[in-house]
Amino acid sequence: MYNRFIEKMIHFSPEKAVTSYGIFWRKLLSPILRKVAPLTAKRKIVVLHKEELPEQPVIFASTHGFKDDAVAAIGIADRQVYVLNGSVRQMTYTADGISMWAIGTIMVDRNNKDSRTSSKDKMVRALQLGTSVLIYPEGTWNKSPNDLMNKLFPGVYDVAKTTGALVVPIASVIVGDTIYAKRSKPFNIAKYDRKEGINILRD
Repeated sequence: MYNRFIEKMIHFSPEKAVTSYGIFWRKLLSPILRKVAPLTAKRKIVVLHKEELPEQPVIFASTHGFKDDAVAAIGIADRQVYVLNGSVRQMTYTADGISMWAIGTIMVDRNNKDSRTSSKDKMVRALQLGTSVLIYPEGTWNKSPNDLMNKLFPGVYDVAKTTGALVVPIASVIVGDTIYAKRSKPFNIAKYDRKEGINILRD
């Protein structure tokens, strides 16, 4: 299996990777996809709490400790989102890539500096075109039992400062055969300096 249509999403140009047409039809499909997504999780998802969201697009910043926290975050967002995804091989060679393409994905090759830079520009474009984005500031699964979280990457701060979008923290955890998820209160990360803003988000 090779998902050739994913190549467009890897393009460095924000205008080619994120289009108003793509956002339009993904918003139409989003309510259906958000209902179906939790059914693909291996565990039951329980939403503990959801703070109110503003009308304007936001940056959802989710923890990333296991595979199904992506499903939990997409569901608890309660709106269409473009997900920042660094798993290029998964997107191009698996069925999961097709579903992520349908939901809305911004691709980033973590080993390519130009790709990392363009991914921030793509998120800015998505927000400016009227849709929210979902990012995992940890960058990858935290597989160490010695840390509650990985060190956060600062891209979430840079995109928020450029667009003025509020950041909405999302956290999820596995207890037994259940995933518990929570959507916290939106906050203006850009009113702090970069280091302090990232520390507040981490906390």
